Amino acid sequence: MKEQNYELALEKYDKAIEIYDTNAVYWCNRAAAKIYLGKYMSAADDCNMAIALDPKYVRARERLASVYRHLEMPEEQEKVLRGEQDSSLEFTLLEIRATLPSCFPPLKV
Repeated sequence: MKEQNYELALEKYDKAIEIYDTNAVYWCNRAAAKIYLGKYMSAADDCNMAIALDPKYVRARERLASVYRHLEMPEEQEKVLRGEQDSSLEFTLLEIRATLPSCFPPLKV
């Protein structure tokens, strides 16, 4: 993304996630491309997925806070930065994941 070709970066991360969808870094980096493209709600979804995959991944929380800043949601931004984010989303994502075919590698939680 150093060349600032965010559409291309988005395509590349889409493909990477198709191959290895349990990599939190891929989700977080795709969120970054979406933030630059102004796709904030979709970026928030990607950040939340990255956090669900790796709850200790600080960069995903920072990016999620950035999304909330762009959406002018300072209360949510502060919650994320303080680590007070609603953890129910993590369980929802894990429940969805459990219904997927067994051809996917297990989540590391």
